[in-house]
Amino acid sequence: MSIKQTKQSILTYLLLSLVCLALLGFSSCSLASDSTTGTLVINFPSTTAKSVFSPSISLDITSYLITLTNGTEIEEFRIASTDSLTIDSLIPGEWTIEVQGYNGTWSGTVNSGDMIAYLELNSSSEHSVTASVNRGAVTDVDLTLVPISDGYGTLVLSVDWSEVSSDLLLNDPTIAIQVEGYNEYSDNYEDNSGSYDPTSTVDSTYTYSLAPGWYEITTTLTPSSDSDGETSDIYTSIDFARIVPDETTSGYIELTDTMLSTGSVTWELSQDMDDVLDSFTVSFTGLDDTKYTGVDQNFTCSYESDNPTYQWYVDAEAVDAATSKDFTYQFTTSGSHVVTVAVADGGVVNGASLSVAVEQGYTVGNHGPAGGWIYYCDESDSYEGWTYLEVSPAELPDTHVWSNVTTTTLGTTLLTLGSGLANTEEIINQEGHTTSAAQACVDYSVTIGGNVFNDWFLPALWEATSSYREYLIKSTTTYKYWWTSSEANGYTTAVPFYLVASSSSSYISGQASSSKTKSVAMYVRPIRRF
Repeated sequence: MSIKQTKQSILTYLLLSLVCLALLGFSSCSLASDSTTGTLVINFPSTTAKSVFSPSISLDITSYLITLTNGTEIEEFRIASTDSLTIDSLIPGEWTIEVQGYNGTWSGTVNSGDMIAYLELNSSSEHSVTASVNRGAVTDVDLTLVPISDGYGTLVLSVDWSEVSSDLLLNDPTIAIQVEGYNEYSDNYEDNSGSYDPTSTVDSTYTYSLAPGWYEITTTLTPSSDSDGETSDIYTSIDFARIVPDETTSGYIELTDTMLSTGSVTWELSQDMDDVLDSFTVSFTGLDDTKYTGVDQNFTCSYESDNPTYQWYVDAEAVDAATSKDFTYQFTTSGSHVVTVAVADGGVVNGASLSVAVEQGYTVGNHGPAGGWIYYCDESDSYEGWTYLEVSPAELPDTHVWSNVTTTTLGTTLLTLGSGLANTEEIINQEGHTTSAAQACVDYSVTIGGNVFNDWFLPALWEATSSYREYLIKSTTTYKYWWTSSEANGYTTAVPFYLVASSSSSYISGQASSSKTKSVAMYVRPIRRF
């Protein structure tokens, strides 16, 4: 091929390449002409349907006004309540989105209801979000609406002393009221945190000007002052008030002689402070109604929903980290106490309380934490790690051999108080062991108030004290035999000690005879220590 032909071939190739590129360019331009806009999908996965309005205003969002702006254009959409809205053909770029929720329906540009919610505050303290719309792409935005909080409302609390007798008034009784912000949407409510003083106090009427939201009202009643001028708070209560823009929420209390003598404070609340959440209660989930200091006491709240938040109080003091449906607490003082739970759900707060009587500590003869009875107390702190011995609520339903290993002497079990747990482990760990009275104790379990107690063991002989044996006597009308975990000394087969008891006679303890060796099935009553 000549040089001229080669140049022509190259020119031909270049021309063909340019034609292909032109065609490709035309094709790309065609696609671009179809992709000069983008799509925005607005989702409402967590719309708040409740708000801080009085009950006369519907709290359900039934329609939206959605406004989009990009600096030069404004798009408005008036639609019924929906989980998602797709907006096509938007010019690419940054769009600012504002959403207002209404409790009515649209007729043209007029809504039959009121605006009750808007978007959460952003970092610029505006109720809007920004979304980037890209050419030929779909942008998803998840939005959450919260109750409106513009303006201020009024809280009026009135105390009536007229029914208190003159002799009690001479003791200079006082009532103190503290108002604090309490709102799960506190970021959306300006000035809804901290404590507030009344803007005016006239004749025991306290008036507050507050931003919308929920507030915690702590009321402390002091019946009298002593000669040194020192006071003793007799009762403190917790209530929750919601403040509505441009509305008044009121509470009234008529003090009586009974309130001053018993320490109860009862507010009569206006309609704006009525319960909005479904009514709920606080209940005790322990074995009986008796509570003791220094012991876990279990409570629960009956309110349930998808996303509630809880806060527990004891005697009007919030308990740190107590934010679950269930609540465990150890009282440090005996006497009367009040357990309160506050529940926030969908911007609405409500509370419930339970009064409890608390006795001083565990005592022998009372129920233990596992539902059995406390029969021994280490008053001299002789044993490390535990103070009380608790016998099981009942004997095990079946009889058990001391051990399936009948011819081996352990030689390591002890008779002494405090050795039952170690004895139990020795029995179970012996070579060839498959079943025993000790194993039956270890397998035993009791559940009280959601707490599982599975730390039982077979008592040593000296742990089977006279108090322990009293519970054996109560459980039978005929003679029965119960195993202990202690082997008897001086026997080649190391036969264990046993107990005999009935309700018609005293108890007997002794060493097993040749007819009551380890293979004999006897009754078992486990114990635990704490």
